[in-house]
Amino acid sequence: HACPVVYDAHAHAGDETELALRLKLGIRTMLSCGNPEQAKAVQTLCAASPVFSMTAGIHPWYADSTRLDAMLPDMESVSLVGEIGLDSVWCTTPMDAQRRAFWAQLDWAAAHNRGVVLHTKGMEPEIARMIRGFPHPVVVHWYSGDMDALEDFLAQNCYFTIGPDIAANP
Repeated sequence: HACPVVYDAHAHAGDETELALRLKLGIRTMLSCGNPEQAKAVQTLCAASPVFSMTAGIHPWYADSTRLDAMLPDMESVSLVGEIGLDSVWCTTPMDAQRRAFWAQLDWAAAHNRGVVLHTKGMEPEIARMIRGFPHPVVVHWYSGDMDALEDFLAQNCYFTIGPDIAANP
């Protein structure tokens, strides 16, 4: 029996053991880059193996330390912008900086025919409102919001990734 093709719409490049397993099993993986330094490392991985592809955008954790123009060369080279969004749980980056970076990237992605991969931790209702009318595919990464926001995302035909702690971290 041939193994089915498995796709992972969101991962990071930090764990070499995990990357080796992805290669061994042929798991086609989109590796997310949240700043230019991460993008350089992921470009090397993508060049070495066709199972890896790259998404690029300013992660909310880097929204006050990375300028959009510094990330644009990487964003221009990918079909999905991300992981972008807002985080009120795991992040100390000021929300005004996160919102500015998020809006700028959404506008850029819409104007350049790119989908987005969203980081929504603790900000699901606000992000669901912000993306209404976004004209391209949206992947909501590791969803953990409430049912109302989930219904809003579903009504917008978003795609989802599910985290490994889904049962323990609703």
